[in-house]
Amino acid sequence: MGIFLLAGLVLISRYSLKAGNGIKLLIVLALTIPATVVFLLHEQVHLGYGILMAVFQGIGAWLGVWIAARIPNANVWIYRLLIAIVAISAVKFFW
Repeated sequence: MGIFLLAGLVLISRYSLKAGNGIKLLIVLALTIPATVVFLLHEQVHLGYGILMAVFQGIGAWLGVWIAARIPNANVWIYRLLIAIVAISAVKFFW
């Protein structure tokens, strides 16, 4: 979901990658909180797995930012990667 929101914000709405990612995070947060509450109320959440996933997603995000901050023209490469991921996902969806 996040990659398609980011693609829409960057490629269609013409936000910068930084602004688009911030808006995407707010939208995902707004959708995730009520969904998490519903799943918790119905005892459909394994907290151990959820905490483990959150820790490693945080580590991955930190490493991604750390690496991207050191690569010249990182925005250009991330933009190209975003287009490639959306194109591959569209082909897989319709194939």
